[in-house]
Amino acid sequence: MDHPGLGSLHRDAAMRRRMTAPLGDSVAVPAAPSGWFAYGYALLLNGDLALVRTERDIHAEYANVRREGSGEGAEDPRLSREDWRVRLSTFDGTSESEAIEVSSGLWPQIDRLPDGRWVVVASRAEPGEKNARMFGADGMPAGEFALSDGIQDVRCALDGTIWTGYLDEGVDASPDADGGSPVSTAGLAQFGIDGRLLWNFNAENRAGIHVDGSAALTVDGHRVWCCPHFQYPIVRIENGSVDYWQNDILQSRALAVEGDCVLLASDYVEGEKHRLVLVRLLGDRSERLGDLQFPMPPQGAGLVQGRGAELHVVAQGRWTRISVAAVRAALNL
Repeated sequence: MDHPGLGSLHRDAAMRRRMTAPLGDSVAVPAAPSGWFAYGYALLLNGDLALVRTERDIHAEYANVRREGSGEGAEDPRLSREDWRVRLSTFDGTSESEAIEVSSGLWPQIDRLPDGRWVVVASRAEPGEKNARMFGADGMPAGEFALSDGIQDVRCALDGTIWTGYLDEGVDASPDADGGSPVSTAGLAQFGIDGRLLWNFNAENRAGIHVDGSAALTVDGHRVWCCPHFQYPIVRIENGSVDYWQNDILQSRALAVEGDCVLLASDYVEGEKHRLVLVRLLGDRSERLGDLQFPMPPQGAGLVQGRGAELHVVAQGRWTRISVAAVRAALNL
């Protein structure tokens, strides 16, 4: 596929449609038990929602630091080197599973392998630190390895591999003590369950595209999709082959895919916040079909994540599933 430079696209205004409408099924998420606080969520391979709780109200502490400043006596939870204690359970939309309690590093990302093992990855880590920890369904340790610093997302795939997307500070990290490049400079990487690096996006010099920060990482069967920072092209990885499409929807947080249609959840679209934007992949570019307003979670314990043909949003204590088909119907497409 021939890909020209990633410039902004001209759009046919007649194709753009805007509306506000209720979308998808919504259910209440179980409240955290006494002594625990909602930290985050993750949509698992089997369609269940992972519920992640912490012993401390991390988001409230962080909000207090931002409000008062680190010099006002408040401890910044980002700087604490103590392991966090987290409580993990799953919710299938009706009932919550029994929980396990495990230790994690700072700002953990959570997912679960097809065999049921939990993957708990600290987003921040010192060089060489084993920040990826695996636990059995019973909470027993099942291995650990290093995945480098500055992790944005962690996604488990059907083949049992682990995909990680990195923040720009991880991609731009200084060389290791031996002069080598930290694995985070990959931008997007695939690992085996033993921590062995299997695939590195930035290892190859791909004309016109470089992952300088991963966003909207999702796994669709054996395909992986993302929208790297800097003009947010829509990228598909399948069996080590990379294709991408020019895209003018910036700041995408999540995506879902059905056929040649991609649903993007964006924080900001041409002066308007919180949009769901439907695009069609054509040749080497995306064509905008329409967009809808949708309330995204505020900072704190929420979720906007794609899996296959659905976006999953957790906000204000409710889990909403939004399919590409439902957005097409709402836009009369």
